[in-house]
Amino acid sequence: MKKCELRETNATANYTIDPATDEDQVIRTRGNDEAKQLGVAKLMQVTRGDVVDMQAFAYHFGGYSDNGAINNTALLATLASSILGAVPPGLETTGIAPTVNTNAATIFVGSNGSTSAPRAYLNFILFDSDFNYLDAGFYQVGSTANTDHELNLSKTIEKSGYIYVYVSNESDNSFDVYFDDLRVPIPRARCCKKIITIPLVST
Repeated sequence: MKKCELRETNATANYTIDPATDEDQVIRTRGNDEAKQLGVAKLMQVTRGDVVDMQAFAYHFGGYSDNGAINNTALLATLASSILGAVPPGLETTGIAPTVNTNAATIFVGSNGSTSAPRAYLNFILFDSDFNYLDAGFYQVGSTANTDHELNLSKTIEKSGYIYVYVSNESDNSFDVYFDDLRVPIPRARCCKKIITIPLVST
């Protein structure tokens, strides 16, 4: 996980269930602040036949009033840069930014999100082995305040490549949504998967 300046201590919003971890750290996202639109992320190589189950937990304090979605220009630029930074050395990456921009209509949730809840999401983008776009998806946080929202996505891989999983806030206002425990499986074989949980703790 990349170190993220959005990390902060918030015992109320923290979800991590681990007696050894008591720092109560979460990622705070805010849609109308370009530096806080994207949170923690994970890039993972996948092969045909894999089933990738993705999970994160979100929390907000209520009082959300929808003002539409943000302009996607800054978010897409930051997203492309973040993906580029996560790619292992030696792989061709020149097509990542054009691919993200060309497929902005499906990568950026925008008007596809509900107006009755914060426009904050667990997202994925699926690429082939050359980082050409294949698919994208999202799961939106719920509207209920002061509760842990469990966000889940699952994707069956039909073509080998890479999947980028991340959290975001597209709300065009200063409404904060907190994320914790981004979880993604690493497919090792058809019969066995290792689960990576990313609690937000100091390093």
